[in-house]
Amino acid sequence: MSAHPDDYSLKRFMLSAILWLPLSFFVWFLWSGVFVAPVEWLVQWILNLWAPDSFNDVLRTGYQLEIEVFIELPPEMSRIGQGRPVAAIPVNPMIYGYGFPLLAGLAISTPQPLLQRALQLVAGYLAVALVQAWGTVFEIFQTLYFQLGEEGRATLEALGISPDLIALGYQFGYLILPGVVPVALWILMNRRFIEGLVPAWHFEGDRGG
Repeated sequence: MSAHPDDYSLKRFMLSAILWLPLSFFVWFLWSGVFVAPVEWLVQWILNLWAPDSFNDVLRTGYQLEIEVFIELPPEMSRIGQGRPVAAIPVNPMIYGYGFPLLAGLAISTPQPLLQRALQLVAGYLAVALVQAWGTVFEIFQTLYFQLGEEGRATLEALGISPDLIALGYQFGYLILPGVVPVALWILMNRRFIEGLVPAWHFEGDRGG
């Protein structure tokens, strides 16, 4: 029996996506400093808007961020910022951004005009930056509440942030958002293409039965 045309296109798409994934991850890591830059801005904006008296600054070194919090710790664990003791909390936002190369591999493999692919990559980049900002902020809260003792807990309690909220937000940002948001966004942006692949799945199932 000759190959079904939709079945062929499905296989070609899957093979293309698999082949593009390693290159997408390589470029994502190679330009990690560029990808983290908007996350730095978003985190600083969120913390300054929410609690400017508790957070001093967000510093970026490569793809790593350091968030300075106004709490007093032993001298070897703190520094001075604006004349007050600050603790620097290190965070790696890249662990929340692996969905972008996944979306990039899917978007590049989807048959569509170059401009549409570029727009989807930009939309995915912005969505993943929001996911990274979410994960980074809740990792800061998690570190403050569970690792930096009474001073850290007091800082969050003064902001009305409960440990249940921290646990929920941290788990949601670590386990669910990084993988689900990029794939869901790609599905929404390519519904017509995906609907065209449905006959291929049906055909495959009928042939297997």
